[in-house]
Amino acid sequence: MACQTALGCPAPDTRSLTVPKTGDSMPTYQVNERWDGRTGTASLDNPRSLKRTFEVLVDEQGLHANQIIDAVASAAGCRLGAPHPLYPPARCQTLNADTDDNPLMWVATAEYAESRQQQNGAGTDSGAPAGTGGDDGPEGQSPDGKLTYQPPKISFRPTETYLPHDVNGKPYANTAGVPVENPPPGFVVNGTLNVPRRYPINGSTDVAWFMAIVGKANLNDWGGFLAGELRVGGADFEPSGGWWEGNWTLEVKQDLWLPTRMMSVGRCYQNVILNVTNHLERKGFEYIREAKTSAPILEPIYLDDIGLPANIQLPVGTSHVEHYNLPVSPNVIDPGGPAVLEFRQMLPIDFAAFLGTYLY
Repeated sequence: MACQTALGCPAPDTRSLTVPKTGDSMPTYQVNERWDGRTGTASLDNPRSLKRTFEVLVDEQGLHANQIIDAVASAAGCRLGAPHPLYPPARCQTLNADTDDNPLMWVATAEYAESRQQQNGAGTDSGAPAGTGGDDGPEGQSPDGKLTYQPPKISFRPTETYLPHDVNGKPYANTAGVPVENPPPGFVVNGTLNVPRRYPINGSTDVAWFMAIVGKANLNDWGGFLAGELRVGGADFEPSGGWWEGNWTLEVKQDLWLPTRMMSVGRCYQNVILNVTNHLERKGFEYIREAKTSAPILEPIYLDDIGLPANIQLPVGTSHVEHYNLPVSPNVIDPGGPAVLEFRQMLPIDFAAFLGTYLY
């Protein structure tokens, strides 16, 4: 009757595996796997390794180790590259043989190891590695599937920021209505977050994957920050065992990375009229001119949303007004307040896809 191990796994077959002679001049090998040689190691930082040990009894002296290795490979099926019979992710990496006190007895060992790309960590099954997300909650991301996020390192300071309008949306302009060249700075709280994460080393988390994330801003609200308030400033990762381990640097910008906003300012304006069908018609560019000499004034001016000289008494972003009920005249278009321009200087990305749902 076959015996069972304490864990319920079938006990290894201890019957002799014999490589018979093919002729009178050929030695005979009796190969038996030893119980006390079934060792193994597993850790978070290194791939799992296993070892099998065999006793090889021969009927001739003077044999060489390579003959013993070939006999074990043939009889026990542990050729180089062959999978471990009880843990297929580990493959045979080395075979060696050594003499025993008995000149007819040899001891051979077969050492197995899984690749770093397949490593799942100590005590885990051979399922998919954890650690690429965090949707299971704030308990973290360890190799056994439980999340163990570390709190990020944070650094926040009030920093100067230069905007073309004050906190009430009033543009910085001098008494002539010209934009102030050196407006006073405002202050916002900006900073950085160094967020630790780990990812399995596989075909989807290669160097290009990290590079594609750096420089992107958050597409949606994430980690208590508004959409566009965070940018991936850098990635510092290094391989450890079968994992990429390191930190993401997230840069916080209180007045948002997305979109980039600035005031519409120019040295000329768009000559816009209402035509006979009460539609806007652009007649080309014009300069503000001196009343007496008609000489162009080349100082920059604020422009509204259709390119007319803006009314700087109106709030920033106020649209122009068309008086359709009045007689058609170039004077029936009321300019709006200084227009705000928006530019996309970086692309957004879903932070939850690579950082998980939670910051930590």
